[in-house]
Amino acid sequence: MSSLQKFCRIAIRAEGDFVNAYFAHLETMDDALLIASIRRGVVDTDRALFDEWREFLQRAFGVVAKNITDEELVWGDPESAPEHERSGRA
Repeated sequence: MSSLQKFCRIAIRAEGDFVNAYFAHLETMDDALLIASIRRGVVDTDRALFDEWREFLQRAFGVVAKNITDEELVWGDPESAPEHERSGRA
């Protein structure tokens, strides 16, 4: 890639007893791929642990992307889910 461009995201969703992370398109969860899951009770009790888990996912996914594209991923700051994807406590 010759210039920075957004093409995907890691979407993190609280779903029942788990917090699930998906590789997803920018504007939709259609065809999203579950890439990680952690018990909600683990990350609900310690925000720093949740942040570390999210950062681990970004680093791990960055390694995979670099192996495929030979480019480093650049992550932006976390953003809230689009309104149409919000469901409250699933």
